[in-house]
Amino acid sequence: MAVLKVEDLSVQFRTAQGVVRAVDRVSFEIRAGETLAVVGESGSGKSVTALAIMRLLPRHGSTRVSGRVMLGERDLVGLADAEMQRVRGNQISMVFQEPMTSLNPLMRIGEQIEEGIRRHQNVSAAVSRRRAVELLDQVRIADPHRRVDEFPHTLSGGMRQRVMIAMALACEPKLLIADEPTTALDVTVQAQILELLATLRKTMNMSMLLITHDLSIVADTAERTLVMYAGRIVEAAATGEILARPAHPYTRGLLGSLPKPRAAGRSRDRLTEIPGAVPPLHALPAGCSFAERCQRADAVCRTDRPEARTVTHDRLAVCHFAVAEAI
Repeated sequence: MAVLKVEDLSVQFRTAQGVVRAVDRVSFEIRAGETLAVVGESGSGKSVTALAIMRLLPRHGSTRVSGRVMLGERDLVGLADAEMQRVRGNQISMVFQEPMTSLNPLMRIGEQIEEGIRRHQNVSAAVSRRRAVELLDQVRIADPHRRVDEFPHTLSGGMRQRVMIAMALACEPKLLIADEPTTALDVTVQAQILELLATLRKTMNMSMLLITHDLSIVADTAERTLVMYAGRIVEAAATGEILARPAHPYTRGLLGSLPKPRAAGRSRDRLTEIPGAVPPLHALPAGCSFAERCQRADAVCRTDRPEARTVTHDRLAVCHFAVAEAI
């Protein structure tokens, strides 16, 4: 059963350079209890997709959001602001990628956790305080009774990210959106945060949308993976299938750029580079957006926009010549 179903979601921004199609007809669903990963380079539309789901994009004439985001029987795109406020932080929560800019530097961390609890659960200050301490302990912050009264600047980057997770889980949401939750953290802390998220998801029977630019972190975290490029989903499949046999040239490029173990007695292989850069979203080419960077591009790729095609069962790729190949 799907906890969230996104149908033809598009986000456009009107700028001085022209209309930017940041998200272009994106569709996917997140099933109960699963982790769905969204990967791609910076600027591919991952975070804008998450912000559109949460209804956190600017709501004025220069921003246009269309499509449907179904949470049960409710379409979040058309939901009244007051009703969306009851959904946000309660049924769907989000962990942002930079906790130092997301946390209020003038408020103690306990106050920031308690704010959402009191808003959605209508409990006393004493109860919300006790719950904040329990949450800090749940996300493995040592001495939570003392830390609850500290300010964000006194905590390390990893601890601030744990505070963000505690805030997001305060009301036990059905869905957690984790947007680059390990950005700027060292490898050891990164592994701890990912392991914590996986454990909490299973304990709370919660679904998770994990946004990342790094395919290497999804192998042990996500059941399914979406690959985004220039605002579109270009490949969707079970994570194991994508890692073992990517079907889209862009996915193969991402995997080829990952460091590989060096065999005994052999020199380390050079990393494979994806040439060029993502085209400007206000001036996308008529055909495939990846054509100028793709070694397999043909004339049809530069004139005809590819549509999603089934590569194997329950697997899609947006490419004229999509073939699943082992890396």
